[in-house]
Amino acid sequence: MERALTRRRVVLYVGIALVMIGCGTWMVPLTAPDEGRNAAAAWTMLQSGDWITPWFNGHIRFAKPPLLYYLTAPAMAVFGQDAVAARLPSVAASLGMVLVLFGTMARSLGRREAVAAALVWITNIHVLLESRGAVPEMTLVFFQFLAFLLLVRGTGLTGETPGRGKVLLAWAAAGLAVLAKGPIGFLLPGASALLCAFLCNRALSVPLFLRRAWLNAGPGIFLLIAGPWYGAMVVLHGDLFVEQFLVANNLARFTGSIAYHDYPFWQTYLPVLLVAFWLWHPFWGGAARAVRQIEGKKGLLLKALAVNAIVVIVFYSLAANKLHHYLLASYPGLSVLLGCGFAGAFYGRGTRWILALQGVLELAGAVCLFVFASAPLPLDFRIAGVCLAATGCVTLRQAMVVPWGARGRLQLARGALMLALLLSLIVQYGGLYRPQAMAAALEGVPAGLFKREQAAVIFYSGRDLPILESEEAVVSFAADRPRVRIWVLERHLERVEGALPRRTHRIVRRGWDLEEPAVVMEITQ
Repeated sequence: MERALTRRRVVLYVGIALVMIGCGTWMVPLTAPDEGRNAAAAWTMLQSGDWITPWFNGHIRFAKPPLLYYLTAPAMAVFGQDAVAARLPSVAASLGMVLVLFGTMARSLGRREAVAAALVWITNIHVLLESRGAVPEMTLVFFQFLAFLLLVRGTGLTGETPGRGKVLLAWAAAGLAVLAKGPIGFLLPGASALLCAFLCNRALSVPLFLRRAWLNAGPGIFLLIAGPWYGAMVVLHGDLFVEQFLVANNLARFTGSIAYHDYPFWQTYLPVLLVAFWLWHPFWGGAARAVRQIEGKKGLLLKALAVNAIVVIVFYSLAANKLHHYLLASYPGLSVLLGCGFAGAFYGRGTRWILALQGVLELAGAVCLFVFASAPLPLDFRIAGVCLAATGCVTLRQAMVVPWGARGRLQLARGALMLALLLSLIVQYGGLYRPQAMAAALEGVPAGLFKREQAAVIFYSGRDLPILESEEAVVSFAADRPRVRIWVLERHLERVEGALPRRTHRIVRRGWDLEEPAVVMEITQ
């Protein structure tokens, strides 16, 4: 029998979710390239007052729409030029997803299933990382999933009474999703809902679904939200915006005309899914049985969520360019399905055996971290090894537990230990990377970057830094100046020094660029 959902219990659940999603955002500086670019564009927008055209390092940033900047800039106005402010929109969007999963699923599926769905979300290893990133993906996923959920419920696809208000809110959420990342914010929810109308609800015809979805004020609301910025960018920048954003960053990436990350599925998405849902693999069978066996409105909702997740995975698998964060849009639906498998009566002997195997693998992984771990970065893996060993012990204990309450607490403990493991590594990396210190070393003098665009250093420096593409460019940059400082990789240092036979140079600061050591060198007359 389910325990009553008191206000104190709700506050406890939200507090746990906030700790899991937001803890440690202040421990690690912004990284390159995406975090630094997004944060610098938002800071420039706040300082310049130009709320239409995003700028980064002296150039228009056509790569992303402005919603992330609009959300980040107010946070920076309050907290300053800081990593926490830059990451706050992602934390808020991820917490919003917890509230959506918990609130809507509690009414539709049951309180236990809703708690389990939220638990899957906050213990997803990929979500734990992306929720702490100054990137638009989490905001996109939140509004994209909200648009889909409101659309299928508002049109009656899940067996509920159709409601025009939900459909209008779905259009509004789709408009915000398009402002977050582009046309995909509209296409994926719409395509998923249309396929649901074709496959899931035989009582609702596709034409009727289309009439309920389109013959209302929703399209106007969508255009009112998404249209002004896109229209202003076309007016201000014309064909350049169309070519750079719509063609190069959307169509060309999908078709492969522009190849950035053209990897096969088994090298990208398969490993990402295996790692992201590592804590939940024993419950895939229960999720599949829940979709097959649960009938009525609950069954229609689960089938719709399964269709949405599959559409996302298939769509991005067909794209020529593949990035790990594209899969995030499938996680809300998968979280609900796994939550039903975890909370329901689908916890049999096979599940326990898989848990036991996972526990053994986690203990073996801890031994490897202690004995064999190596990385290009000089990281200490001992804390990570302790966390992984503790996770293995908890997993083996969970394999012997049947009661729901103990099962949920042990699963949360596994997620918390995985979070501690991740934080132990990324905090060490932040100490090596040191973009604030590198930026501070560039203050007060003419400065530049050799060959690499160091986005985080640009953000923390608070000014544009020219990219010097060759040794000759360094010589020219330093020619008429008594003192300059240059950020450069250590492997390029000898070449740069060789181009400056008549100048005095010294190393003033050391740091890292992803997996390579870097320095700030000072060049004087």
